[in-house]
This record gives sequence, C-alpha cells and structure tokens, in this order.
Amino acid sequence: MKDWPAYKLGEITRVIDCKHYTPAYIDNGIPVVRPRDVKAGSLDLSGCLRVSEQEYENLIENYVPKQRDIVLARNASFGIPSLVKTAERFALGQDTVIIDPRNQEPEYIYYCIASPVVQRQIASASMGSTFKRINLGLIRKLYIPLPPLPEQKKIAQILSTWDKAIELLEKKISAKEKLKKGLMQQLLTGTLRLRSATGEPFGPPAKKGELPEGWREVKLGEVGDIISVKKLQLKSTEYQDSGRYPIIDQGQEFIAGYTDRKNIFDGYPVIIFGDHTRITKWVNQKFVPGADGTQIIKAKPLFDSFLLYLKIKSLRILNLGYSRHFKFVKEATFKIPENPKEQKDISSLFQKLENSIGSLMQKKKLLDLQKKGLMQQLLTGKVRVKR
Repeated sequence: MKDWPAYKLGEITRVIDCKHYTPAYIDNGIPVVRPRDVKAGSLDLSGCLRVSEQEYENLIENYVPKQRDIVLARNASFGIPSLVKTAERFALGQDTVIIDPRNQEPEYIYYCIASPVVQRQIASASMGSTFKRINLGLIRKLYIPLPPLPEQKKIAQILSTWDKAIELLEKKISAKEKLKKGLMQQLLTGTLRLRSATGEPFGPPAKKGELPEGWREVKLGEVGDIISVKKLQLKSTEYQDSGRYPIIDQGQEFIAGYTDRKNIFDGYPVIIFGDHTRITKWVNQKFVPGADGTQIIKAKPLFDSFLLYLKIKSLRILNLGYSRHFKFVKEATFKIPENPKEQKDISSLFQKLENSIGSLMQKKKLLDLQKKGLMQQLLTGKVRVKR
C-alpha cells in the first residue's frame, strides 16, 4: 500500500465475540443476527429470529451493538461484512462477531474488509475443507491498510456514492420484478384481460380457478414440438471461454460457454427447459445446445413462442434433485387465449418488461465492475484522493 502502514484489525479496532449458546427464540421480540443474516451492504434485520428482553440483556452483556459497527460471520457467509446503519436494537447470535471501529472511519474499515486485499487473507485463513470458518484470533490478525483519517473518510464517501447508485438500481429491478410477478399471476390466468385495438377488453375477467371466456386448455404437445438435438449437443468438457457461437444449456447462467464449431442450431426462437435443473430459458438467437438435460421446445405455428415460454416458466414443479422433470411439463395443462392477437399482446407486454429488467441488470453489472476496479485502486493507494 503506497505510503500507508498496514495494521492488524485487532490493533486498530475492537473485535468482540458473540455469546456461545443458542438463545430461546420467540415470535416477537428483539432481533438476533446469525451468520445467515450477514450479507454485503447494510445490515438487514427483517429476517432475523427474535428473543425476549431478558434474553437480549444476556446476549449484550459483553457489548451493546451500535450504529456504524461492522458485523462479520465466522461461518456460512464467513468473511462478508455488514455495516450497521439502523438504530434498531439487536444482539449477536452464535458464530458472529462485531467490529467496533473505535477512532477509524467505519465505512472505510467496512470497505477494506470487503476488498479483494482482505478477502484473500480471509480465504487463506479459513479452516475446514467441507465447513469453512474463521476463528476470532485470525480475524484480529487480518492486515488493514490505513491511510490518514481524512483520506479514509474521502475514500468511504466515494465508494458509498457508488453503493447508493447500485442500491437505487436494485430497488428499480425489484419493483419491476414485483410488477412482472403480479401481472403473470393475473394475465396468464385470465383474471385480468388486456384491451384490443378497439379499446374493448378481449373478454371478461375470469373468476379465480375458472377458464376465461375465449380461452382453452391444452397440453404441451398441442402447442409445442419437442426438438431432438442430440447430434448437436456439446459435452461440458468441450465448453470454451470464448468462441464464435454461444453454448446454451440447462444451467443457471443464460450462456454456459462458447465454441467455434459450425454445427449450430438456428431454428430459433425456442424454449429451453432444464430436465434436471427446472430452469426455463427463451432463446432468440443461433446457439449450440449444451449437454444432457437440455430439452428444446418450439412453439407450433399460430401460437406465440414467448407466451409458451411464460406458461412453462410459471409452472410449479417439485424439485426432485437430479431426477428428470420434463415429464411434468409434458403432462401439464395450459390455459391459453384462442385469439392470436390476445396471445401476442400478452407476450409483447412481458417482453418489454423483461427487456427493461435486463437493461437495468446490465447497468448494475457495469456499476459493480466499476466499483470493484475503484476499490482496487483506492484501497491499495494506487490512486490517491485529496483530503
């Protein structure tokens, strides 16, 4: 760290351990922070278990948590810091510690712990091959680069500005996702009907559980064809980090890898369903299908492909682990509008929503990358700020 001394965390802050027992929880009371509650960003107490006033007093015997402290987990999400911004009372649960920044800038210490410089130390110090954890002594020995306090405050202010922008995007994404979920529950069941070009509804809203007027019930085979692509599928060992064509499979990421192989699938748009994962994707580009479990469905003529994707995506399929799940899609019954225009209008509305969400997520991804690069520069002294 250029011109900066580095100190052990225990030398510049106070690291306080939790009480080592499981308290008696109640329905309503004072929050107790456990490892599962510790996530990057501001400490969120909404999902915490609760204890009585007496139990709370026992838990805070060694230290009373306060605003601008930092909470750290010793297992599960170990090493991930949460910054306390709330004034609400809470206590530490087992396998958590709290860091009192003392005379240092709390947000600077928080960003330092979250930085790659300190996270590498935490990863190296963690113990156990299957159950990772870090002990209190090793937390106190983590080395923290320490510029003068005015510079700490300035660095924290800059990074905090980035976090506020990211948080704003996260709220917008969450609001759009909530809107989409609500509309899917109504439009895909016909309890809410769109209006046609004349301004009249396509039909009256259906009562819950009933078939809407002008709709019919169908099986997958009536509206979609299952496409065999065994000759095109690539094994996961053949995936590359770069290449001319994307590989799309049943995995969590939309694109699993790349290949230069010219034997591609170009009969898009199609729906991919993960036989093992239950993940549903709508694909509107040339691609190479991934390995076993990648089921491809193409909508029949006169039926909207994106609407079929939405219908399959909205199915509630029980997770059977690494068993086969596609049989449940084939056996499912779908309620669909007979009017192609109503199909298209529902489809277009959701495509616009998904495009909007996708655009916001790309912006967030860019801000995350910019913040990461900025942290690397500011917290190592490669770029200095004016005090």
